Amino acid sequence: MEVTTPLSSSNTFFIEVSGLSFIIFVSIGIFAAPIISTKYIKAYSGFTRTQQADWHTRVGSNVHAVIVTSIAIYCLIFDGETTSNPVWSQAVLVRSGIAITFGYITADLILIILSYRLIGDFFTLIHHLMAMLAYFFVVVYGVLPYFANFRQLAELSTVFVNQRWFYTAAKEPYVSRRFLANAWSMVISFFLCRLAVMPYYYYKCSQVWDTPERMRLGPLVTCFWLGTCVILDIINVFWMVKMIRGGYKVLNSVHKKRSS
Repeated sequence: MEVTTPLSSSNTFFIEVSGLSFIIFVSIGIFAAPIISTKYIKAYSGFTRTQQADWHTRVGSNVHAVIVTSIAIYCLIFDGETTSNPVWSQAVLVRSGIAITFGYITADLILIILSYRLIGDFFTLIHHLMAMLAYFFVVVYGVLPYFANFRQLAELSTVFVNQRWFYTAAKEPYVSRRFLANAWSMVISFFLCRLAVMPYYYYKCSQVWDTPERMRLGPLVTCFWLGTCVILDIINVFWMVKMIRGGYKVLNSVHKKRSS
């Protein structure tokens, strides 16, 4: 397959999708989230300025997660072109999903930087920068679409993570059924779609390692591909450990309350 240039018409389309995604998610974070939250979410008025800024980014995060997870699952099951050509592919739906994510991550990074004193987080910045670097090659050159789409499955846990944050900010009792149900959903989904899939993901990487298609990537793109994956997985393990520690504290607190 001949490598297309970043300025070819097909690649320009995906760059335009990223640009549109960026505009939409910036608009959600700056305009839509505050307006909708003020009108429809009672707990929002009791949030601190920091909590409100954090929640604005999480609204866009939820919208993005629902869209790209749906695309990722569909493509993983039904997109034969991407599965048969995991390293090089012009599959429109997969690349569109990645382009949406690229635009979203760029928008979220900008929003975090603008409110860094309130919601700045070093690991989130590193996570976003690594993801942008990895997805750039998919959006512009159409390389590694299968692997990028596979990483999109990680967004399955995002809605539960954000909902857990909302319950905490809204001072929902830790012992309530919906808090505990969401907490278990968050931990299970996070483990299954981010950690449990790691062996299979790297197994698929090993399958294409000695192929001519992978060798065409060159050392630079290959290093970016695997390097960003390793860094993102280390961050995911770090977050998983934090979840387990937080869950232990909640369960211990619930046990003490029930014993007293």
